[in-house]
Amino acid sequence: MKIDPTVFSSQGFIFTNRYQGCGLDLTGPSDESFLTKSEAGGLHVAEPKLDGNWAAFFILPGSNMFITRNTNHKECGLDSYRPSCLRAGTLIIGEMGYGTEWAKKRRLAFGHDFMDVFDLLAVDYEDFSYLGDDDRRRKLEEWYASLDAPTQERFRMVPRYTTDFVKEFYAQHEGLVLKVKGAQQYKGGGRKVPHWIKCKKCDEADMVIMDMKLSDAMTKTAEPMVESIGCGQFVGGQLKLLVRVGSMTQFWQKEFAQKFNEYKGRVIRINHYGQFNSGALRHPYLPQTDVVRDDKNATECVFK
Repeated sequence: MKIDPTVFSSQGFIFTNRYQGCGLDLTGPSDESFLTKSEAGGLHVAEPKLDGNWAAFFILPGSNMFITRNTNHKECGLDSYRPSCLRAGTLIIGEMGYGTEWAKKRRLAFGHDFMDVFDLLAVDYEDFSYLGDDDRRRKLEEWYASLDAPTQERFRMVPRYTTDFVKEFYAQHEGLVLKVKGAQQYKGGGRKVPHWIKCKKCDEADMVIMDMKLSDAMTKTAEPMVESIGCGQFVGGQLKLLVRVGSMTQFWQKEFAQKFNEYKGRVIRINHYGQFNSGALRHPYLPQTDVVRDDKNATECVFK
């Protein structure tokens, strides 16, 4: 089905929210068994989970347009990239490699902006959003093969795996996204869909409890609860505050608020999705069990 070029270029079409996220997130030890069962069942394909910003990229006759999942325009180095192999009326979906530390490193290594592409919704104003996932993937592979080498370096097609899920999970930077084979048309509309499952790798860090901040929320003042705790590691021989952790169970919110002096200076285990060069943790949260590490001294918590 052809899309009217004037409609494709209009604000009404461009600002349709085309975000399609994962309806289920899995983290921690449950990933490996889940991945093993998913692979054995043969119902899913897997793609790397990439550390960037979801983007819809519209290739238009005049200039390209990069739209974020909250429908904002963003400028990037691909806006003015206009090789003949990029045909007008093309809409690709993927992760734009900027904004995160890992993506910045990749962009520096490539020497230019790039996009990891995992879906194709239109080419030459031909609408593919009504096709099933497998058919759209074939269209994406055909489109990618038609690009010249410099363009393939800027629009990098995300690989897809049907075996070795566990191996690929540990090989990838962030984990995997599982997609049900044979899923139907692209849903879009800002919804997270149940047939996309995000499996994220989770790291651990041991840090020293340094301070706390009490919550002033109305539901958390009758019985004191913390909003966050400040934790750190030794840097150059000095204990340095590196992260504030607010994600924890109600038990720990109450426990730290009411018995903070008993916990200050002790070592706890923090789950996270990567430690930055500054020492801060990405999306830190406390596990539900085995939080306190009485087997470890504070001086053993060193940031290198």
